[in-house]
Amino acid sequence: MRLADSKLLVLLSATGVPRIYVSRLQQVRAKTLAELGGRKDQWLEDRTSSSGGEVNNDFKWFHVFGHEINHRGQIRWSRTRATSRPS
Repeated sequence: MRLADSKLLVLLSATGVPRIYVSRLQQVRAKTLAELGGRKDQWLEDRTSSSGGEVNNDFKWFHVFGHEINHRGQIRWSRTRATSRPS
C-alpha cells in the first residue's frame, strides 16, 4: 500500500465510505424523519407548484428517493475505486 492510499483509508469509515458522506447522510436522514414525522398523511396529497406545473408532495418525494438511490450508487462506485489494489 502506498502512503497516499493509507492517508485515504484514515478518512474512510469501516464500510469504506468517506466519513464526511456518512456523517452528512445521517444528519439529513435524521432531519428528514423529524420533518416527515410531524406531517399528516394528507400532506402527501397536497398540491403545490413546481417548475413543471402543479404536482402533489407524493410526486416530489418519489423523485427525492430516486435521487438518494442514485447517490448511494455513486458512493458505492467511489468506494470500489478507493480500496487498495495490489501494485
